[in-house]
Amino acid sequence: MKRNNNIDHPKYSFPTFSYTQKRGIFVLVSCIVVLLGANILLPFLKKESKPQDFSEFEKQIASYEAELIKNKAENQNRYFNYSDVNRSFAENKLNPFPFDPNQMTSQRWTQLGLSEKQIRTIENFKSKGGKFRKKEDFRKMYCISAKEYEILAPYIQIEQISFQNPTGQNSIAVEKYEKKKFTLDLNEADTLDFQELRGIGPAYSSRIVKYRNRLGGFYSKNQLLEVFGFTPEMLSKIESSITLNPENINHINLNIISLNELKKHPYLDYYQAKAIVQYREKNGKYKSVNDLLLVNLMTEEVFLKLKPYLIVE
Repeated sequence: MKRNNNIDHPKYSFPTFSYTQKRGIFVLVSCIVVLLGANILLPFLKKESKPQDFSEFEKQIASYEAELIKNKAENQNRYFNYSDVNRSFAENKLNPFPFDPNQMTSQRWTQLGLSEKQIRTIENFKSKGGKFRKKEDFRKMYCISAKEYEILAPYIQIEQISFQNPTGQNSIAVEKYEKKKFTLDLNEADTLDFQELRGIGPAYSSRIVKYRNRLGGFYSKNQLLEVFGFTPEMLSKIESSITLNPENINHINLNIISLNELKKHPYLDYYQAKAIVQYREKNGKYKSVNDLLLVNLMTEEVFLKLKPYLIVE
């Protein structure tokens, strides 16, 4: 039998694949089949998405807002109840009746419902020449609270007198209690006394007394200008109503004063006070107040301001 050799001819040759190549082709074909199948089945597997339900969350928000409104209302009621309690306490304490604070006695103040401390404060104010010229002046008393003034204000009656003008027509009401001329000692007056001076209110009267205590007393009216906020115009308005005794001040004994005490004086800083004490410790007791000029850091300006307070014993 004659063998057909055409099969080996190059025209009829087929490609050959290695084992690894065949395996790769199988994997690739498998992946393509899986992807095609997934693409066909995916529309059937996908579920329709339902709209999100926020109704429960909205209910919780509404409930929270309602709770806030409720708490706010309760807090407001609590505040008003507290104010009512304070007012009720003041009303129970006081026994108001028409009164002129300029003519009241201690017994009448007691009947009105004021405490002993309040009465002492008012009587001290009146004993210093203080007068109530209008009902609002009563509110300025530190011992009277805002609630007490609110209750008593309708009952305050400052006595007035009437006189006819030269034409004989309308009568004009004037206050019976006019401000009397008086003088205050700068080194003895208290805060209430200073408020009797023209243009001096509670703030300035407190500053004056505090600064006087730091100085050890005033030896000159011009020292008022060292008080914070005090102006030459204010001094000119009250200068005729104030007086002082230069001898009525607290003196500084240079030979016994301590550093802690000396550094508190407004005319000295810490280093000057320390230099004064160190000079005494090094050189012995001061023989004259003028020896202070020998101290380092002591200037003539400071010395002259400080000199009225200095003594050597």
